[in-house]
Amino acid sequence: SAGQTYQVTGVGYGFEGGIELDGEPVASPPASHLHRTLLAGVLNNDATLYQADGRTDARGDPTEIALLVAAAKAGIFKGEAEEDFPRIAEIPFEPHRQFSATLHEWGDTDQTLFVKGAFERVLAMCRHAEGPEGPGELDLERVAAEGEHLGRQGLRVLAMAYTRVDSRALPIDE
Repeated sequence: SAGQTYQVTGVGYGFEGGIELDGEPVASPPASHLHRTLLAGVLNNDATLYQADGRTDARGDPTEIALLVAAAKAGIFKGEAEEDFPRIAEIPFEPHRQFSATLHEWGDTDQTLFVKGAFERVLAMCRHAEGPEGPGELDLERVAAEGEHLGRQGLRVLAMAYTRVDSRALPIDE
């Protein structure tokens, strides 16, 4: 998120652990780029994560479950997020499309579109990036190089993006 590499600690689906930057625990305040990245992974997500009989269990795609676990470790829970930002519409993931998108209510007059998918595909849709100092121009070369670097390490690299949409705008189409 925002040119920084965070580590999620803990094992499996459990909520034990947290999120670290350079080995130090980090908080995820609501206005932060990390919070919005995690929120995108929660709201554009069809998996479920729940606790029963003292243990955590999940249903759905393993990658989507991992996103829910990471967000939960930062105090962002799917049920609460969906209540705060109800889903209005979606474009489901299809292999030929390489992304999914969900549109959510965001206040009285705004909506927010969250996109999640293949790193290269989502990156190609973006013009701006959010960093520790706020939004700015996307440094496409730097971000692409970082994604390739992570991929060479054997990591699964996804991209998440969002944009605010005025509720009076035309309907979103592929």
